[in-house]
Amino acid sequence: MSEKKFKKFNNNNNFNNNKENNKKFFGKKNKTKFYKKKYNNQYNKYQEKSIEEYEKNYLKKRMKEEVERPICPICNEPIYIIEEAIRHNASGELAHFECILNEIKDNNIADMEEEDKIVYLGSGTFGIIQERQNGKNTRFFVRKRINYENRKVKKIEDDSDPEEEDLFNV
Repeated sequence: MSEKKFKKFNNNNNFNNNKENNKKFFGKKNKTKFYKKKYNNQYNKYQEKSIEEYEKNYLKKRMKEEVERPICPICNEPIYIIEEAIRHNASGELAHFECILNEIKDNNIADMEEEDKIVYLGSGTFGIIQERQNGKNTRFFVRKRINYENRKVKKIEDDSDPEEEDLFNV
């Protein structure tokens, strides 16, 4: 290796300059500026919102839409989010999920204990549940099931066609 190449390769001055440059960039002031710029970025602002803020924004958008909305038979207010509505047992019309949950709580106060909660189990069924702790594990015990929506599945008794039966009965 020639001396010129060796000097270029093993130049201590460049190494010291790199350290100084790193100190300039990674100094305390520059670090804070860098991270402030990074975290004040517009893309990161959207991640700071909570679920409640997203729900409020969604509800505001739905309220602005000019569409005919069903009215809740319990509270007599329009239903903005139809996906969250459940059919009311007495009237058969759509009602707010919260209104129905409050109605079920009022009807089943006698069956509930202090620690019990009413939850939606799915398919139009609510339940009174109780939390039970076994050591580290927490388990839920359904004390009572309340079928609110009557979802009847129609069974087809005779699915055969009379003309087809005549063809096969030879």
